[in-house]
Amino acid sequence: MGAAVQDGTIDLVVFRTGSLGCALRRADIREILPMPRLWRWPGLPSVIKGFFNFGGDAVPVLDAEQLFLLGNDAEEAIKGEDGASDDDPEAYLYHHMILLAGAGRQKVALLVDRVTDLTQVPHDSLLSVEAQASLNGCVVAGVEIAGERIHLLDGQRLLLAEERMALAELAERARARLKAWEETA
Repeated sequence: MGAAVQDGTIDLVVFRTGSLGCALRRADIREILPMPRLWRWPGLPSVIKGFFNFGGDAVPVLDAEQLFLLGNDAEEAIKGEDGASDDDPEAYLYHHMILLAGAGRQKVALLVDRVTDLTQVPHDSLLSVEAQASLNGCVVAGVEIAGERIHLLDGQRLLLAEERMALAELAERARARLKAWEETA
């Protein structure tokens, strides 16, 4: 992974979700993955696009656009940018997943439109952001990249404690499902 801050610079992974430009510290990311086939069951919150099998572990995939409340209405929130529904396997074909480097056993991936850059920025180029300006203080700074202000996010603050607990319970159900299938194979 490497250190988040080296020689006065920070390694960032820049991505787009909706019209928003965001970045995460490289140290907050385990992997950047292409979009696999996801599975989901009825009753899951719409922010959870589904789960995928990552080395025998069921990993939840969260739609970054919905997580950041960027959609204008519910109908737009459940459709891809081309208007395709989530049931269409090609709806998110060219999107990326960012597997976060979470603490402990729980893994979480973010579905984003596109990872656009891996860059280093000087630590002193970060623009200050007030902690109360974002939910749970997840936006920790702003940074100018290619003439655009990008929101630097803290991967550990993207979810509230209650959301983490609920997601952990759902992931455990998905792991049990995976294990049941492995036992029958």
